Amino acid sequence: MRAPADGRRPDAAPGRAHLLDHDLEAAWLSHGTALALHWTGDALPEDVRTLARDQLLPQVYRL
Repeated sequence: MRAPADGRRPDAAPGRAHLLDHDLEAAWLSHGTALALHWTGDALPEDVRTLARDQLLPQVYRL
């Protein structure tokens, strides 16, 4: 069975992780978030940095 050209699994349920490389996508998003936090430093309000870290840490441990 070949995957369609758009990268979706033929048996994927709508609304679920349907990309063949969704773990890689999550890793890139986590990397981008961490990099943005590092680059912005103290320019972001503390509550925004805390929110981003609180969302990022579970992803790091999951991957």
